[in-house]
Amino acid sequence: MTEPVLLVSTPTVEGHPPVRVCGYVSANAVWEAAHLADRRFKEAWEDGRYGIYEAVMDRLERAIRRDIKAQARKLGANAVVGFTVRHGTAPLLRGAGAVFMTCEGDRWCAHGEGTAVLIDGFPSPQP
Repeated sequence: MTEPVLLVSTPTVEGHPPVRVCGYVSANAVWEAAHLADRRFKEAWEDGRYGIYEAVMDRLERAIRRDIKAQARKLGANAVVGFTVRHGTAPLLRGAGAVFMTCEGDRWCAHGEGTAVLIDGFPSPQP
Protein backbone atom coordinates (compact mmCIF):
# COMPACT_ATOMS: atom_id res chain seq x y z
CA MET A 1 0.00 0.00 0.00
CA THR A 2 1.21 3.51 -0.79
CA GLU A 3 1.85 5.57 2.30
CA PRO A 4 -0.18 8.79 2.54
CA VAL A 5 1.43 12.15 1.86
CA LEU A 6 -0.32 15.17 3.31
CA LEU A 7 -0.58 18.20 0.99
CA VAL A 8 -1.23 21.56 2.65
CA SER A 9 -1.06 25.13 1.39
CA THR A 10 0.10 26.42 4.77
CA PRO A 11 3.80 26.72 5.68
CA THR A 12 3.43 24.26 8.59
CA VAL A 13 1.09 21.55 9.83
CA GLU A 14 -0.31 22.64 13.16
CA GLY A 15 0.45 20.15 15.93
CA HIS A 16 2.97 18.26 13.80
CA PRO A 17 6.43 19.82 14.01
CA PRO A 18 8.78 19.21 11.10
CA VAL A 19 11.54 16.70 11.79
CA ARG A 20 13.38 17.33 8.52
CA VAL A 21 13.04 19.38 5.34
CA CYS A 22 13.47 16.91 2.48
CA GLY A 23 13.46 19.31 -0.48
CA TYR A 24 11.56 21.21 -3.12
CA VAL A 25 9.07 19.27 -5.25
CA SER A 26 7.32 20.39 -8.41
CA ALA A 27 5.33 18.94 -11.27
CA ASN A 28 3.92 20.09 -14.58
CA ALA A 29 0.94 18.81 -16.54
CA VAL A 30 -0.21 19.74 -20.03
CA TRP A 31 -3.40 18.61 -21.72
CA GLU A 32 -4.03 19.02 -25.45
CA ALA A 33 -7.61 20.11 -26.09
CA ALA A 34 -7.41 20.47 -29.87
CA HIS A 35 -9.71 17.49 -30.46
CA LEU A 36 -12.60 19.24 -28.71
CA ALA A 37 -14.79 21.24 -31.05
CA ASP A 38 -16.00 24.70 -30.06
CA ARG A 39 -19.58 23.46 -30.02
CA ARG A 40 -18.73 20.99 -27.24
CA PHE A 41 -17.54 23.84 -25.04
CA LYS A 42 -20.71 25.78 -25.83
CA GLU A 43 -22.92 22.76 -25.14
CA ALA A 44 -21.17 22.21 -21.81
CA TRP A 45 -22.43 25.55 -20.48
CA GLU A 46 -24.86 24.87 -17.68
CA ASP A 47 -25.96 27.07 -14.80
CA GLY A 48 -23.16 29.56 -15.45
CA ARG A 49 -20.43 26.90 -15.43
CA TYR A 50 -18.42 25.14 -18.11
CA GLY A 51 -18.24 21.50 -17.06
CA ILE A 52 -15.62 20.60 -19.66
CA TYR A 53 -13.28 23.36 -18.49
CA GLU A 54 -13.72 22.24 -14.89
CA ALA A 55 -13.07 18.61 -15.86
CA VAL A 56 -9.82 19.57 -17.61
CA MET A 57 -8.65 21.60 -14.62
CA ASP A 58 -9.53 18.72 -12.30
CA ARG A 59 -7.63 16.24 -14.48
CA LEU A 60 -4.52 18.45 -14.47
CA GLU A 61 -4.65 18.96 -10.71
CA ARG A 62 -5.03 15.23 -10.04
CA ALA A 63 -1.94 14.56 -12.16
CA ILE A 64 0.01 17.26 -10.31
CA ARG A 65 -1.02 15.90 -6.88
CA ARG A 66 -0.08 12.33 -7.89
CA ASP A 67 3.36 13.40 -9.15
CA ILE A 68 4.09 15.68 -6.17
CA LYS A 69 3.20 12.91 -3.71
CA ALA A 70 5.42 10.41 -5.56
CA GLN A 71 8.35 12.84 -5.47
CA ALA A 72 7.81 13.52 -1.77
CA ARG A 73 7.77 9.77 -0.99
CA LYS A 74 11.07 9.31 -2.87
CA LEU A 75 12.62 12.03 -0.72
CA GLY A 76 11.39 10.31 2.46
CA ALA A 77 8.75 12.95 3.22
CA ASN A 78 5.26 12.40 4.56
CA ALA A 79 3.95 15.91 3.85
CA VAL A 80 4.27 18.79 1.40
CA VAL A 81 3.83 22.28 2.85
CA GLY A 82 3.27 25.48 0.91
CA PHE A 83 1.60 23.44 -1.84
CA THR A 84 0.17 25.47 -4.72
CA VAL A 85 -1.21 24.70 -8.16
CA ARG A 86 -1.45 27.26 -10.94
CA HIS A 87 -3.60 26.66 -14.03
CA GLY A 88 -3.55 28.49 -17.29
CA THR A 89 -3.37 28.74 -21.03
CA ALA A 90 -1.25 31.86 -20.80
CA PRO A 91 1.84 32.16 -22.98
CA LEU A 92 4.06 31.98 -19.91
CA LEU A 93 3.67 30.65 -16.38
CA ARG A 94 6.50 31.13 -13.91
CA GLY A 95 6.81 29.16 -10.71
CA ALA A 96 9.34 29.21 -7.90
CA GLY A 97 12.88 28.35 -8.85
CA ALA A 98 12.52 30.04 -12.26
CA VAL A 99 10.38 27.21 -13.64
CA PHE A 100 8.90 28.34 -16.96
CA MET A 101 6.08 26.75 -18.91
CA THR A 102 4.97 27.78 -22.36
CA CYS A 103 1.37 27.05 -23.36
CA GLU A 104 -0.13 28.03 -26.67
CA GLY A 105 -3.36 27.39 -28.52
CA ASP A 106 -5.54 24.67 -27.04
CA ARG A 107 -2.99 23.42 -24.52
CA TRP A 108 -4.02 23.65 -20.89
CA CYS A 109 -1.16 23.85 -18.41
CA ALA A 110 -0.76 23.42 -14.68
CA HIS A 111 2.26 23.77 -12.42
CA GLY A 112 2.35 22.58 -8.82
CA GLU A 113 5.05 23.03 -6.20
CA GLY A 114 5.80 22.86 -2.52
CA THR A 115 8.35 21.81 0.08
CA ALA A 116 8.56 18.14 1.04
CA VAL A 117 8.98 17.64 4.80
CA LEU A 118 8.99 14.83 7.31
CA ILE A 119 6.58 15.76 10.11
CA ASP A 120 6.17 14.18 13.51
CA GLY A 121 2.94 12.36 14.32
CA PHE A 122 1.97 11.39 10.76
CA PRO A 123 2.71 8.04 9.05
CA SER A 124 6.24 7.94 7.62
CA PRO A 125 6.89 6.51 4.17
CA GLN A 126 8.26 2.97 4.07
CA PRO A 127 11.37 2.21 1.99
